[in-house]
Amino acid sequence: RWVCWTANIPTTTGGNFAAITGSFKSRRIFPLTEEPYVSFLAKWQSLDPTEYAGAGPGTVPAPHILYTYDSYFIAAKAIDILDKSGQLEQERNWTKAIRTVTHQGLTGSIVLDDFGDRISAFSVRYYSPDTNEWEIAGLWSKENGIELLQDVIWFSNTTEIPDLDIRPPFDYWSCSDREQRRDPTGKTISLDSPNGSDVDDIDASYHCDQFIDCRNLSDEVTDCSQNYMIIYIVFGLLAGILILIAVVLLAFVTICGFLAQYQRMKVVSPTFLLIILLSIIIGISSIFAWYGKPHPVSCAFQPWLLGLSSISMIAALCAKTFRIWRIFRSEFVRQKITDAELLILWVVLMIPALVIIITWMIVSTPTAAMVDRDGTQHFICTTGGFTGEPGGYIFFGVLVGYGAIVLLLGVFLSIVTRKAPSTFNESKLLAISIYNLGFLSVVIVPVFLVVQQINPFIAW
Repeated sequence: RWVCWTANIPTTTGGNFAAITGSFKSRRIFPLTEEPYVSFLAKWQSLDPTEYAGAGPGTVPAPHILYTYDSYFIAAKAIDILDKSGQLEQERNWTKAIRTVTHQGLTGSIVLDDFGDRISAFSVRYYSPDTNEWEIAGLWSKENGIELLQDVIWFSNTTEIPDLDIRPPFDYWSCSDREQRRDPTGKTISLDSPNGSDVDDIDASYHCDQFIDCRNLSDEVTDCSQNYMIIYIVFGLLAGILILIAVVLLAFVTICGFLAQYQRMKVVSPTFLLIILLSIIIGISSIFAWYGKPHPVSCAFQPWLLGLSSISMIAALCAKTFRIWRIFRSEFVRQKITDAELLILWVVLMIPALVIIITWMIVSTPTAAMVDRDGTQHFICTTGGFTGEPGGYIFFGVLVGYGAIVLLLGVFLSIVTRKAPSTFNESKLLAISIYNLGFLSVVIVPVFLVVQQINPFIAW
Protein backbone atom coordinates (compact mmCIF):
# COMPACT_ATOMS: atom_id res chain seq x y z
CA ARG A 1 0.00 0.00 0.00
CA TRP A 2 1.23 3.48 -0.82
CA VAL A 3 0.06 6.58 1.04
CA CYS A 4 0.46 9.72 -1.03
CA TRP A 5 0.98 12.21 1.76
CA THR A 6 3.29 15.20 1.57
CA ALA A 7 3.14 15.99 5.28
CA ASN A 8 4.13 13.86 8.23
CA ILE A 9 1.57 12.12 10.40
CA PRO A 10 1.05 14.31 13.44
CA THR A 11 2.67 12.64 16.39
CA THR A 12 2.08 15.26 19.04
CA THR A 13 -1.30 13.79 19.92
CA GLY A 14 0.25 10.48 20.92
CA GLY A 15 -2.06 8.56 18.58
CA ASN A 16 -1.06 5.22 17.10
CA PHE A 17 -1.98 4.41 13.48
CA ALA A 18 -1.58 0.62 13.64
CA ALA A 19 -4.03 0.10 10.77
CA ILE A 20 -1.50 1.50 8.29
CA THR A 21 1.43 -0.54 9.52
CA GLY A 22 3.49 -1.61 6.53
CA SER A 23 2.17 1.20 4.34
CA PHE A 24 4.65 3.16 2.23
CA LYS A 25 5.13 6.70 1.11
CA SER A 26 7.82 8.41 -0.89
CA ARG A 27 9.31 11.82 -0.21
CA ARG A 28 11.93 13.95 -1.85
CA ILE A 29 15.09 14.36 0.15
CA PHE A 30 15.38 17.95 1.37
CA PRO A 31 18.74 19.54 2.23
CA LEU A 32 17.53 20.77 5.65
CA THR A 33 20.96 22.09 6.66
CA GLU A 34 21.71 24.14 3.54
CA GLU A 35 20.76 27.53 2.20
CA PRO A 36 18.29 28.92 1.37
CA TYR A 37 16.27 26.55 3.60
CA VAL A 38 18.13 27.57 6.77
CA SER A 39 17.38 31.27 6.24
CA PHE A 40 13.79 30.54 5.30
CA LEU A 41 13.26 28.42 8.42
CA ALA A 42 14.64 31.22 10.62
CA LYS A 43 12.30 33.71 9.00
CA TRP A 44 9.38 31.23 9.34
CA GLN A 45 9.91 30.72 13.02
CA SER A 46 10.16 34.47 13.63
CA LEU A 47 6.66 35.11 12.33
CA ASP A 48 3.71 35.86 14.57
CA PRO A 49 1.46 32.73 14.63
CA THR A 50 -1.63 34.86 15.22
CA GLU A 51 -1.00 36.59 11.92
CA TYR A 52 0.51 33.65 10.01
CA ALA A 53 -1.27 30.43 10.88
CA GLY A 54 1.08 27.47 11.25
CA ALA A 55 4.22 29.64 11.54
CA GLY A 56 6.00 30.82 14.63
CA PRO A 57 8.62 29.64 17.11
CA GLY A 58 9.25 25.85 17.16
CA THR A 59 7.26 25.16 13.99
CA VAL A 60 8.43 23.61 10.74
CA PRO A 61 6.85 24.45 7.37
CA ALA A 62 4.98 21.58 5.74
CA PRO A 63 6.51 20.16 2.53
CA HIS A 64 3.70 21.50 0.34
CA ILE A 65 4.60 25.03 1.47
CA LEU A 66 8.19 24.50 0.37
CA TYR A 67 7.08 23.12 -3.00
CA THR A 68 4.73 26.06 -3.56
CA TYR A 69 7.47 28.53 -2.67
CA ASP A 70 9.89 26.95 -5.15
CA SER A 71 7.29 26.70 -7.90
CA TYR A 72 6.76 30.47 -7.77
CA PHE A 73 10.47 31.01 -8.29
CA ILE A 74 10.51 28.58 -11.25
CA ALA A 75 7.56 30.37 -12.86
CA ALA A 76 9.13 33.78 -12.23
CA LYS A 77 12.43 32.75 -13.81
CA ALA A 78 10.63 31.31 -16.85
CA ILE A 79 8.67 34.54 -17.27
CA ASP A 80 11.89 36.52 -17.03
CA ILE A 81 13.51 34.39 -19.75
CA LEU A 82 10.51 34.74 -22.05
CA ASP A 83 10.22 38.48 -21.40
CA LYS A 84 13.89 39.15 -22.18
CA SER A 85 13.65 37.14 -25.40
CA GLY A 86 10.42 38.80 -26.49
CA GLN A 87 8.46 35.53 -26.37
CA LEU A 88 6.22 36.21 -23.39
CA GLU A 89 3.10 36.35 -25.55
CA GLN A 90 3.89 33.05 -27.29
CA GLU A 91 2.20 30.43 -25.13
CA ARG A 92 3.74 27.48 -26.97
CA ASN A 93 7.18 28.47 -25.65
CA TRP A 94 6.20 28.44 -21.96
CA THR A 95 6.67 24.70 -21.45
CA LYS A 96 10.08 24.79 -23.11
CA ALA A 97 11.17 27.78 -21.04
CA ILE A 98 10.10 26.17 -17.75
CA ARG A 99 12.06 23.00 -18.57
CA THR A 100 15.24 25.01 -19.11
CA VAL A 101 15.08 26.72 -15.71
CA THR A 102 17.42 25.61 -12.93
CA HIS A 103 17.03 26.83 -9.36
CA GLN A 104 18.50 26.19 -5.94
CA GLY A 105 15.33 26.26 -3.88
CA LEU A 106 14.13 25.37 -0.42
CA THR A 107 13.71 21.73 -1.50
CA GLY A 108 17.17 21.51 -3.06
CA SER A 109 18.46 21.78 -6.58
CA ILE A 110 15.61 21.92 -9.12
CA VAL A 111 16.36 20.55 -12.60
CA LEU A 112 13.68 19.24 -14.97
CA ASP A 113 14.20 16.51 -17.58
CA ASP A 114 12.88 16.54 -21.14
CA PHE A 115 9.48 15.32 -19.93
CA GLY A 116 9.13 18.08 -17.35
CA ASP A 117 9.75 15.73 -14.41
CA ARG A 118 12.03 16.88 -11.64
CA ILE A 119 15.33 15.06 -11.30
CA SER A 120 15.57 14.35 -7.61
CA ALA A 121 16.42 11.76 -5.00
CA PHE A 122 13.61 10.18 -2.94
CA SER A 123 13.35 8.44 0.37
CA VAL A 124 11.06 5.43 0.67
CA ARG A 125 9.41 5.30 4.10
CA TYR A 126 7.18 2.90 6.00
CA TYR A 127 5.02 3.58 9.02
CA SER A 128 6.17 2.01 12.30
CA PRO A 129 3.59 1.82 15.12
CA ASP A 130 6.39 1.36 17.65
CA THR A 131 7.87 4.79 16.99
CA ASN A 132 4.72 6.32 15.52
CA GLU A 133 6.93 7.69 12.75
CA TRP A 134 7.59 7.16 9.05
CA GLU A 135 10.89 5.29 9.07
CA ILE A 136 13.26 5.44 6.11
CA ALA A 137 13.53 2.01 4.45
CA GLY A 138 15.60 3.05 1.45
CA LEU A 139 16.73 5.74 -0.95
CA TRP A 140 16.16 6.11 -4.66
CA SER A 141 17.97 8.22 -7.22
CA LYS A 142 18.13 8.21 -10.97
CA GLU A 143 21.84 7.50 -10.88
CA ASN A 144 21.94 4.73 -8.27
CA GLY A 145 18.42 3.28 -8.35
CA ILE A 146 16.99 1.84 -5.14
CA GLU A 147 19.22 1.40 -2.08
CA LEU A 148 17.69 -0.49 0.86
CA LEU A 149 18.78 0.75 4.29
CA GLN A 150 16.77 -1.48 6.61
CA ASP A 151 14.09 -4.17 6.64
CA VAL A 152 10.47 -3.08 6.59
CA ILE A 153 8.15 -3.90 9.47
CA TRP A 154 5.03 -5.16 7.71
CA PHE A 155 1.43 -5.36 8.89
CA SER A 156 2.20 -8.76 10.43
CA ASN A 157 4.67 -6.89 12.68
CA THR A 158 7.50 -8.94 11.17
CA THR A 159 10.07 -8.37 8.44
CA GLU A 160 8.70 -11.28 6.37
CA ILE A 161 7.45 -9.93 3.04
CA PRO A 162 3.69 -10.51 2.85
CA ASP A 163 2.09 -12.47 0.05
CA LEU A 164 0.01 -9.96 -1.88
CA ASP A 165 -0.98 -12.44 -4.58
CA ILE A 166 -4.29 -13.43 -2.98
CA ARG A 167 -6.42 -15.74 -5.11
CA PRO A 168 -9.71 -17.53 -4.43
CA PRO A 169 -9.48 -21.27 -3.62
CA PHE A 170 -10.70 -23.76 -6.20
CA ASP A 171 -11.46 -27.47 -6.60
CA TYR A 172 -9.66 -29.57 -9.16
CA TRP A 173 -9.58 -33.18 -10.34
CA SER A 174 -6.32 -35.11 -10.16
CA CYS A 175 -6.14 -37.63 -13.00
CA SER A 176 -3.20 -39.51 -11.49
CA ASP A 177 -4.67 -39.70 -7.97
CA ARG A 178 -8.22 -40.32 -9.26
CA GLU A 179 -9.83 -37.94 -6.79
CA GLN A 180 -11.15 -34.40 -6.41
CA ARG A 181 -8.97 -32.05 -4.39
CA ARG A 182 -8.95 -28.41 -3.29
CA ASP A 183 -6.25 -25.79 -3.60
CA PRO A 184 -6.87 -23.39 -0.68
CA THR A 185 -4.22 -20.94 -1.89
CA GLY A 186 -5.62 -20.71 -5.40
CA LYS A 187 -2.10 -20.83 -6.88
CA THR A 188 -0.30 -23.92 -5.66
CA ILE A 189 -1.83 -26.09 -8.39
CA SER A 190 -1.47 -25.17 -12.03
CA LEU A 191 -4.51 -26.40 -13.94
CA ASP A 192 -3.92 -28.26 -17.19
CA SER A 193 -6.03 -27.84 -20.29
CA PRO A 194 -7.61 -31.13 -21.49
CA ASN A 195 -5.87 -30.69 -24.86
CA GLY A 196 -2.41 -30.88 -23.28
CA SER A 197 0.01 -33.73 -23.90
CA ASP A 198 0.50 -34.51 -20.21
CA VAL A 199 -2.80 -33.72 -18.49
CA ASP A 200 -3.01 -34.33 -14.75
CA ASP A 201 -4.77 -31.59 -12.76
CA ILE A 202 -7.91 -30.29 -14.46
CA ASP A 203 -10.77 -28.10 -13.32
CA ALA A 204 -13.31 -29.90 -11.14
CA SER A 205 -16.09 -29.06 -13.61
CA TYR A 206 -14.63 -31.66 -15.99
CA HIS A 207 -15.36 -34.44 -13.49
CA CYS A 208 -18.33 -36.57 -14.58
CA ASP A 209 -19.25 -34.20 -17.42
CA GLN A 210 -19.47 -37.20 -19.85
CA PHE A 211 -16.46 -35.96 -21.87
CA ILE A 212 -13.23 -37.90 -21.30
CA ASP A 213 -10.36 -35.59 -20.35
CA CYS A 214 -7.94 -37.94 -18.50
CA ARG A 215 -6.05 -40.63 -20.38
CA ASN A 216 -6.82 -43.11 -17.60
CA LEU A 217 -10.56 -42.24 -17.81
CA SER A 218 -10.60 -41.43 -14.09
CA ASP A 219 -12.61 -38.23 -14.56
CA GLU A 220 -15.51 -40.23 -16.05
CA VAL A 221 -15.17 -43.51 -14.14
CA THR A 222 -14.57 -42.55 -10.50
CA ASP A 223 -17.70 -41.61 -8.52
CA CYS A 224 -19.77 -41.01 -11.68
CA SER A 225 -23.28 -42.25 -12.44
CA GLN A 226 -22.13 -43.25 -15.92
CA ASN A 227 -19.13 -45.56 -16.35
CA TYR A 228 -17.21 -45.61 -19.61
CA MET A 229 -15.15 -48.58 -18.46
CA ILE A 230 -18.21 -50.83 -18.42
CA ILE A 231 -19.27 -49.56 -21.85
CA TYR A 232 -15.81 -50.17 -23.29
CA ILE A 233 -15.61 -53.66 -21.78
CA VAL A 234 -19.02 -54.68 -23.14
CA PHE A 235 -18.38 -53.32 -26.64
CA GLY A 236 -14.83 -54.63 -26.58
CA LEU A 237 -16.00 -58.15 -25.74
CA LEU A 238 -18.66 -58.08 -28.47
CA ALA A 239 -16.19 -56.71 -31.01
CA GLY A 240 -13.57 -59.26 -29.95
CA ILE A 241 -16.01 -62.17 -30.33
CA LEU A 242 -17.12 -60.97 -33.77
CA ILE A 243 -13.52 -60.45 -34.88
CA LEU A 244 -12.60 -63.93 -33.60
CA ILE A 245 -15.48 -65.46 -35.57
CA ALA A 246 -14.35 -63.56 -38.67
CA VAL A 247 -10.76 -64.80 -38.19
CA VAL A 248 -11.99 -68.41 -37.85
CA LEU A 249 -14.04 -68.01 -41.03
CA LEU A 250 -11.00 -66.47 -42.70
CA ALA A 251 -8.98 -69.56 -41.90
CA PHE A 252 -11.84 -71.81 -43.01
CA VAL A 253 -12.15 -70.05 -46.38
CA THR A 254 -8.39 -70.17 -46.90
CA ILE A 255 -8.20 -73.91 -46.17
CA CYS A 256 -11.36 -75.01 -47.98
CA GLY A 257 -11.29 -72.54 -50.84
CA PHE A 258 -7.58 -72.35 -51.72
CA LEU A 259 -5.84 -75.36 -50.22
CA ALA A 260 -8.51 -78.09 -50.45
CA GLN A 261 -10.34 -76.30 -53.30
CA TYR A 262 -13.79 -77.66 -52.46
CA GLN A 263 -16.21 -77.16 -55.32
CA ARG A 264 -18.82 -75.52 -53.11
CA MET A 265 -16.29 -72.99 -51.88
CA LYS A 266 -15.06 -72.26 -55.39
CA VAL A 267 -18.66 -71.49 -56.44
CA VAL A 268 -18.98 -68.67 -53.87
CA SER A 269 -15.68 -66.98 -54.89
CA PRO A 270 -13.25 -67.51 -51.98
CA THR A 271 -11.15 -64.52 -53.06
CA PHE A 272 -14.04 -62.17 -52.45
CA LEU A 273 -15.05 -63.98 -49.29
CA LEU A 274 -11.57 -63.12 -47.98
CA ILE A 275 -12.05 -59.48 -48.99
CA ILE A 276 -15.44 -59.39 -47.25
CA LEU A 277 -14.08 -61.01 -44.07
CA LEU A 278 -11.07 -58.66 -43.98
CA SER A 279 -13.43 -55.70 -44.46
CA ILE A 280 -15.56 -57.00 -41.58
CA ILE A 281 -12.52 -57.34 -39.30
CA ILE A 282 -11.30 -53.83 -40.11
CA GLY A 283 -14.81 -52.37 -39.81
CA ILE A 284 -15.42 -53.93 -36.39
CA SER A 285 -11.91 -52.96 -35.25
CA SER A 286 -12.72 -49.34 -36.07
CA ILE A 287 -14.75 -49.17 -32.86
CA PHE A 288 -11.49 -48.95 -30.92
CA ALA A 289 -10.66 -45.65 -32.66
CA TRP A 290 -13.48 -44.16 -30.58
CA TYR A 291 -12.14 -45.54 -27.30
CA GLY A 292 -10.72 -43.32 -24.58
CA LYS A 293 -9.69 -39.69 -24.75
CA PRO A 294 -9.81 -38.21 -28.28
CA HIS A 295 -6.50 -37.92 -30.09
CA PRO A 296 -5.78 -36.32 -33.49
CA VAL A 297 -4.47 -39.64 -34.84
CA SER A 298 -7.44 -41.73 -33.70
CA CYS A 299 -9.87 -39.08 -34.95
CA ALA A 300 -8.19 -39.14 -38.38
CA PHE A 301 -8.31 -42.95 -38.54
CA GLN A 302 -12.06 -43.17 -37.95
CA PRO A 303 -13.13 -42.36 -41.57
CA TRP A 304 -10.42 -44.65 -42.97
CA LEU A 305 -11.28 -47.67 -40.84
CA LEU A 306 -15.07 -47.46 -40.92
CA GLY A 307 -15.66 -45.73 -44.26
CA LEU A 308 -13.37 -47.78 -46.49
CA SER A 309 -14.26 -51.10 -44.85
CA SER A 310 -17.99 -50.47 -45.39
CA ILE A 311 -17.53 -49.52 -49.05
CA SER A 312 -15.13 -52.46 -49.54
CA MET A 313 -17.66 -54.97 -48.23
CA ILE A 314 -20.45 -53.58 -50.40
CA ALA A 315 -18.16 -53.51 -53.47
CA ALA A 316 -17.04 -57.12 -52.89
CA LEU A 317 -20.65 -58.33 -52.59
CA CYS A 318 -21.56 -56.44 -55.77
CA ALA A 319 -18.58 -57.89 -57.65
CA LYS A 320 -19.52 -61.45 -56.63
CA THR A 321 -23.13 -60.94 -57.65
CA PHE A 322 -22.11 -59.22 -60.91
CA ARG A 323 -20.39 -62.41 -62.07
CA ILE A 324 -23.51 -64.46 -61.33
CA TRP A 325 -25.62 -61.98 -63.29
CA ARG A 326 -23.29 -62.07 -66.29
CA ILE A 327 -23.14 -65.85 -66.30
CA PHE A 328 -26.89 -66.50 -66.03
CA ARG A 329 -28.09 -63.47 -67.98
CA SER A 330 -28.33 -65.51 -71.17
CA GLU A 331 -28.98 -69.25 -71.30
CA PHE A 332 -27.36 -69.58 -74.72
CA VAL A 333 -24.17 -67.60 -74.25
CA ARG A 334 -21.46 -69.11 -72.10
CA GLN A 335 -19.63 -66.53 -70.00
CA LYS A 336 -16.38 -66.82 -68.11
CA ILE A 337 -15.33 -64.07 -65.74
CA THR A 338 -12.12 -64.56 -63.76
CA ASP A 339 -11.39 -63.33 -60.23
CA ALA A 340 -8.81 -60.94 -61.69
CA GLU A 341 -11.50 -59.23 -63.78
CA LEU A 342 -13.77 -58.96 -60.74
CA LEU A 343 -10.89 -57.54 -58.68
CA ILE A 344 -10.62 -54.78 -61.26
CA LEU A 345 -14.34 -54.06 -60.76
CA TRP A 346 -13.79 -54.02 -56.98
CA VAL A 347 -10.86 -51.61 -57.37
CA VAL A 348 -12.92 -49.36 -59.67
CA LEU A 349 -15.66 -49.20 -57.05
CA MET A 350 -13.11 -48.46 -54.29
CA ILE A 351 -11.25 -45.67 -56.09
CA PRO A 352 -13.98 -42.98 -55.68
CA ALA A 353 -14.26 -43.78 -51.95
CA LEU A 354 -10.48 -43.54 -51.62
CA VAL A 355 -10.44 -40.19 -53.46
CA ILE A 356 -13.23 -38.85 -51.22
CA ILE A 357 -11.42 -39.80 -48.01
CA ILE A 358 -8.01 -38.51 -49.19
CA THR A 359 -9.62 -35.20 -50.17
CA TRP A 360 -11.39 -35.18 -46.79
CA MET A 361 -8.06 -35.63 -44.99
CA ILE A 362 -6.49 -32.73 -46.91
CA VAL A 363 -9.33 -30.20 -47.01
CA SER A 364 -11.22 -30.90 -43.77
CA THR A 365 -8.73 -32.86 -41.71
CA PRO A 366 -10.30 -34.76 -38.80
CA THR A 367 -8.49 -33.84 -35.60
CA ALA A 368 -8.99 -33.34 -31.87
CA ALA A 369 -9.32 -29.84 -30.43
CA MET A 370 -10.96 -27.76 -27.73
CA VAL A 371 -14.52 -26.97 -28.79
CA ASP A 372 -17.23 -25.04 -26.94
CA ARG A 373 -20.15 -27.20 -25.88
CA ASP A 374 -22.88 -25.52 -23.80
CA GLY A 375 -20.50 -22.81 -22.63
CA THR A 376 -17.71 -25.21 -21.63
CA GLN A 377 -14.57 -26.07 -23.58
CA HIS A 378 -14.20 -29.81 -24.28
CA PHE A 379 -11.48 -31.77 -26.07
CA ILE A 380 -13.29 -33.76 -28.77
CA CYS A 381 -12.89 -34.98 -32.33
CA THR A 382 -13.70 -32.19 -34.72
CA THR A 383 -12.90 -30.85 -38.18
CA GLY A 384 -9.71 -28.93 -38.87
CA GLY A 385 -7.87 -28.37 -42.12
CA PHE A 386 -8.81 -25.53 -44.43
CA THR A 387 -12.55 -25.54 -43.78
CA GLY A 388 -13.16 -26.41 -40.14
CA GLU A 389 -16.71 -27.31 -39.25
CA PRO A 390 -18.96 -28.30 -40.96
CA GLY A 391 -16.51 -29.54 -43.62
CA GLY A 392 -16.29 -32.96 -41.98
CA TYR A 393 -20.05 -33.45 -42.10
CA ILE A 394 -20.09 -32.47 -45.78
CA PHE A 395 -17.43 -35.02 -46.71
CA PHE A 396 -19.15 -37.64 -44.57
CA GLY A 397 -22.36 -36.94 -46.50
CA VAL A 398 -20.50 -37.29 -49.80
CA LEU A 399 -19.01 -40.62 -48.68
CA VAL A 400 -22.41 -41.88 -47.54
CA GLY A 401 -23.90 -40.69 -50.83
CA TYR A 402 -21.35 -42.68 -52.81
CA GLY A 403 -22.00 -45.67 -50.57
CA ALA A 404 -25.71 -45.31 -51.39
CA ILE A 405 -24.86 -45.42 -55.13
CA VAL A 406 -22.93 -48.66 -54.63
CA LEU A 407 -25.84 -50.01 -52.55
CA LEU A 408 -28.25 -49.17 -55.40
CA LEU A 409 -25.99 -51.16 -57.70
CA GLY A 410 -26.28 -54.01 -55.21
CA VAL A 411 -30.08 -53.66 -55.18
CA PHE A 412 -30.13 -53.89 -58.99
CA LEU A 413 -27.91 -56.99 -58.96
CA SER A 414 -29.97 -58.70 -56.24
CA ILE A 415 -33.12 -58.17 -58.34
CA VAL A 416 -31.69 -59.43 -61.63
CA THR A 417 -30.12 -62.51 -59.99
CA ARG A 418 -33.15 -63.54 -57.93
CA LYS A 419 -33.98 -66.36 -60.38
CA ALA A 420 -30.47 -67.76 -60.62
CA PRO A 421 -29.96 -71.39 -59.49
CA SER A 422 -29.98 -71.76 -55.73
CA THR A 423 -26.39 -72.99 -55.72
CA PHE A 424 -25.24 -69.62 -57.03
CA ASN A 425 -28.08 -67.39 -55.88
CA GLU A 426 -26.94 -64.88 -53.25
CA SER A 427 -29.62 -62.27 -53.84
CA LYS A 428 -31.17 -62.76 -50.39
CA LEU A 429 -27.80 -62.51 -48.68
CA LEU A 430 -26.99 -59.41 -50.71
CA ALA A 431 -30.37 -57.86 -49.88
CA ILE A 432 -29.89 -58.43 -46.14
CA SER A 433 -26.37 -56.99 -46.32
CA ILE A 434 -27.64 -53.96 -48.24
CA TYR A 435 -30.32 -53.36 -45.62
CA ASN A 436 -27.87 -53.62 -42.71
CA LEU A 437 -25.21 -51.44 -44.34
CA GLY A 438 -27.79 -48.92 -45.46
CA PHE A 439 -29.22 -48.68 -41.96
CA LEU A 440 -25.69 -48.35 -40.55
CA SER A 441 -24.68 -45.61 -43.00
CA VAL A 442 -27.90 -43.60 -43.01
CA VAL A 443 -29.09 -43.93 -39.41
CA ILE A 444 -26.63 -45.39 -36.89
CA VAL A 445 -23.39 -43.61 -37.83
CA PRO A 446 -24.90 -40.13 -38.44
CA VAL A 447 -26.86 -40.27 -35.18
CA PHE A 448 -23.72 -41.42 -33.34
CA LEU A 449 -21.61 -38.60 -34.82
CA VAL A 450 -24.18 -35.94 -33.93
CA VAL A 451 -24.94 -37.19 -30.41
CA GLN A 452 -21.23 -37.70 -29.68
CA GLN A 453 -20.67 -33.95 -29.98
CA ILE A 454 -23.32 -33.35 -27.30
CA ASN A 455 -23.07 -36.35 -24.99
CA PRO A 456 -20.46 -39.01 -25.84
CA PHE A 457 -21.77 -41.43 -23.23
CA ILE A 458 -25.31 -41.47 -24.64
CA ALA A 459 -23.78 -41.84 -28.11
CA TRP A 460 -22.26 -45.14 -27.04
